Amino acid sequence: PTKRTYFLRIVRGIAQEFLEEAMTARDRICSAPCERLVRSAVCVVDARLHRGRKPADILVEPGKQLGIFVPDSAENRGIQAGDAVSILPYAGPYPLSAESLDRNMIEATVTNVNPMVLRLQDKTNASLHTMLTEKVDGNVYRIDKLANRMGLQRQLSAAVAITSPTDEVNSRSRPSKELIQAITAMDENINRAMRSGKVLQQSRDGIMTSTAEICSKPVPWSSTEDDGSHQDDGGDRIRDASMLALEKYGALRGLNASQRLAVEGAATNRLTLVQGPPGTGKTAVGIRILQHWARLATSEVGAGMPPNPILATSDSNIAVDNLVEGCANVGLRVIRLGRPEAIRPELLRFCIDRPSSDNRDGNNSGSYGGGGSHASAFREKIKQIRNAQVVCCTCIGSGGDILDNMVFERVLVDE
Repeated sequence: PTKRTYFLRIVRGIAQEFLEEAMTARDRICSAPCERLVRSAVCVVDARLHRGRKPADILVEPGKQLGIFVPDSAENRGIQAGDAVSILPYAGPYPLSAESLDRNMIEATVTNVNPMVLRLQDKTNASLHTMLTEKVDGNVYRIDKLANRMGLQRQLSAAVAITSPTDEVNSRSRPSKELIQAITAMDENINRAMRSGKVLQQSRDGIMTSTAEICSKPVPWSSTEDDGSHQDDGGDRIRDASMLALEKYGALRGLNASQRLAVEGAATNRLTLVQGPPGTGKTAVGIRILQHWARLATSEVGAGMPPNPILATSDSNIAVDNLVEGCANVGLRVIRLGRPEAIRPELLRFCIDRPSSDNRDGNNSGSYGGGGSHASAFREKIKQIRNAQVVCCTCIGSGGDILDNMVFERVLVDE
């Protein structure tokens, strides 16, 4: 990687987070009774395993789950697609010993939830696959949630995309070089200072290395404004043009002084950080920024052409729902990506991942091995995304396949 210090720090943190989640799950399996785990939807017991439609797939047929009803609701944060799970022989609703866990655990990844489909980590072990799916009395298993492997893989892919040389990564799958420079500058400065004993504002080749300086550099809000002349005036022309656009669209109306500064920064700077304690209106400012960006995006395209969508993300589903609600309230065309059960019921109309009417009537073709219907549904989702002004999802969700070919010129992250 070209940004070695940043890469090592980020990857170390990603790996530690995954391992901590897995170790917590291990302790849970060895100490908690199955009844509690089933009720929390992190364990499936008395399950029979069958061959799936694909060679490496295993279809899970749950048992009676100890008579416990587990509702499929927004509060259910149990086993989800992308999770790493353990497959263990089921001998009763009791905690497992650490020795038994270490000796018998088989790791797999959840590829589908309803019905539950697993893919073994050891995909080439045909005898293991046969043993698990053998139809004999007593060949039943428990499935326990370990950690989210999909999140791990997406975070690692993002770290590689940011730090790899340009010729080794598809340029469409990485941020602009200026953002990469801003993201990695702090780590590179620390590394440089440790080696030289002093902090430099510029590297030897004259490239700016101060994170604050890089982030505060003004960028044109429209390609028509970028004629290169702003390099000679310190960006004053860009800031003036941005202020005129803010006044034209009334983007600062009703805001206090600090909120105005935040919106002005987002309208001008390449990267803006808005901080404040709870209740100070950060989300409201975020909605105002999205509303202004949407107006700018509309002004950049010809009549009748859909503007480039804006990506709005957050780490939690609750915060993403707040963004969706705020965008809808100000009249923006907004869509929501993510699991329907994790979304507030009144916002499901914005979710393009909710089951179709066919699936609700009992046809699961769209959820597992749906063939042509799955492809047509995917194309319809892409169409909806391209026609939206704002696309809302979690940070992990933004790494999904459906957004692989999308380029977002403006991104808001609500932390």
